[in-house]
Amino acid sequence: ADVAVLCGGTTSTEMQDRPNLSVDQEQFIVAVSKGISTAAKKTPVVTLTMTPGSVVMPWLKYTDAVLNIFLAGHCEAALGHAQDFFWAAHSNPVRAVDEGPPSGGHLVAGTREK
Repeated sequence: ADVAVLCGGTTSTEMQDRPNLSVDQEQFIVAVSKGISTAAKKTPVVTLTMTPGSVVMPWLKYTDAVLNIFLAGHCEAALGHAQDFFWAAHSNPVRAVDEGPPSGGHLVAGTREK
């Protein structure tokens, strides 16, 4: 394949907290992306997640690109290697302990080609 696209998501309901910041397919995404990234013939890996807010992304070091579309019609944020600076209402840490207290917005820094 030219590229591997791994999809995952989670949902929530009003007036009830999510039990964790993981997508339902977290173990699958980690296992497959890690396997692909360590294979002799490396296939680029893209993860696509649909979430109601922040999620942890323990697969991040094994992927080439990440797209979290949040919930349709809610917000879109793309995180990549050639990203300009922008304000995101949500953060997507590698681990839940990396998530700080709510602050109303986080500056997401990327690299900018000159």
